[in-house]
Amino acid sequence: MNENTPELASLKAYLENMAAADNITFSFAIGKRWIKVIRHFGVQYSVYAFIDPENGNMYKPASWQTPAKHARANLFDPESWASGCGRYSMAYLK
Repeated sequence: MNENTPELASLKAYLENMAAADNITFSFAIGKRWIKVIRHFGVQYSVYAFIDPENGNMYKPASWQTPAKHARANLFDPESWASGCGRYSMAYLK
């Protein structure tokens, strides 16, 4: 999976639209195991989410390099984004 896939472009547009009032932008870093979604706010940046490219599961970050254990949303299911993607980070599990 590369950065120009329609699913990643749709996710980026969704996130940037949701965070437009705060002037937040997003980018992707594609690694061997994970696609890292990076949130940019001016000169500050942080990991917003990790995406498993094999199945599209989206995870909240536990640190800069590792995701938390349970998926919050799925890249291939845009309806799951509303409940799993928050304005500033992936949703906490309830």
